[in-house]
Amino acid sequence: MLKKIYYWLPVFLWCSLIFYLSGVPYLKTELGYWDFILRKIAHIVEYGILFLLVQRALFHSGLKWQPKRIYLVSIIFSVLYAVSDEYHQSFVPGRGPSAYDVGVDSAGVFLFYLYLSNKDYLFKTLKTGMKSNIVKLMVLLLSICSFYACGPNYQFSKASKLEKKGFYVEAALEYEKVSDKYPDHPKAPESLYRIGCIFQKNLKVYSQARLYFNRLLDRYSELENWKHLAELGLFNSPDYFPLNDGNFWIEGDSKTGGRNMQSKWACKQVSTDTFHIKRSITAGKSFVTSVSRYFRKQSFELREYTSEKSKRYTIIISYPFKEGRTWKTVRDNRGVDYLIVSNGVSVDVKAGKFRDCLKVRERYNDLPGSVKFNYYAPEVGWVLTTTAKYGGKEHRSSELLSYNTNPAENVIKKEPKKEKVKEKKKEKK
Repeated sequence: MLKKIYYWLPVFLWCSLIFYLSGVPYLKTELGYWDFILRKIAHIVEYGILFLLVQRALFHSGLKWQPKRIYLVSIIFSVLYAVSDEYHQSFVPGRGPSAYDVGVDSAGVFLFYLYLSNKDYLFKTLKTGMKSNIVKLMVLLLSICSFYACGPNYQFSKASKLEKKGFYVEAALEYEKVSDKYPDHPKAPESLYRIGCIFQKNLKVYSQARLYFNRLLDRYSELENWKHLAELGLFNSPDYFPLNDGNFWIEGDSKTGGRNMQSKWACKQVSTDTFHIKRSITAGKSFVTSVSRYFRKQSFELREYTSEKSKRYTIIISYPFKEGRTWKTVRDNRGVDYLIVSNGVSVDVKAGKFRDCLKVRERYNDLPGSVKFNYYAPEVGWVLTTTAKYGGKEHRSSELLSYNTNPAENVIKKEPKKEKVKEKKKEKK
């Protein structure tokens, strides 16, 4: 029994060490490119040693097995433990399962097996031109694993897995390695775009999003597809008018909270870059009319069309979103002047409280004495319209009652019920 413990205890301790190292979150060095090479060498060595320890323990366990059988069992045990180790890493923050790592681990096991089973065999085979099919297969496997371990495809795949798991900062760092180290690789522009999307959609850090979308635009402006996506990313950071299939907004008059007038906006995607918004207007319970408009985001502008094939459009919002920015457009054959009054306004409407709203003044040339102000909230869209005589006090006209700009999540946001508030006041009295 003591003899068995003597030989099997190192196996248990070595497996425990591998398990512990796999459970360390975000385990890596700051050596950049060499970090991947050193880690793959470590994989080969640690599983080669595991194979040596297992076969050593089996040889001294008193089993009446042939050496080939002991080698086979040792190989199977080591490879299966490599698979279980990668599964364990799927639960560790900053780590993840990798078929490539299993391949590297297996290569280490087979190389140590070849060396142990016949120490001179491996070197003789290499000198005679690698006639052995096994050695050829091992060298090919090592070459493939090294390419994926150190190359852009592997790093991009690793970043993508981190992003899917919700480790957005870690994913952005991995994407940046791809874009910086391999600027000519096809994955480089996509990496910059993914970083911009992470900061825009997941982290809501719009200044950083604009930084990476600008970098994408500067480096790959000759690639039309990435140029368009970079411009779209800049325009949507933040997104003051989200266009998604299934979005809806319910507008109501401010005076009665929607009892006198309601307008239901329903958004539907009709092509790659075109969205149809239909507004159904009711007065009380009576249907009044419906209005259809088509919207596209092109050349840093939100463009409104009266029909899908129309070439004439009205510019609703224009980038950059800076105070004092102006533009001229035409709506219903009438000239309109737009001005961005502010991009940091707080608005309180029936649908909720919104901060950092974009306030846009709208003034028709044939009505210079009166103006209209439209407020747009980030990731929500239009929330409020007010009217005023030029230079006078604003009066609320209509506002957002409820909305859903995340149809995939089925999130509906609307005004709180006032009845419950009244009941609470009665209880206090």
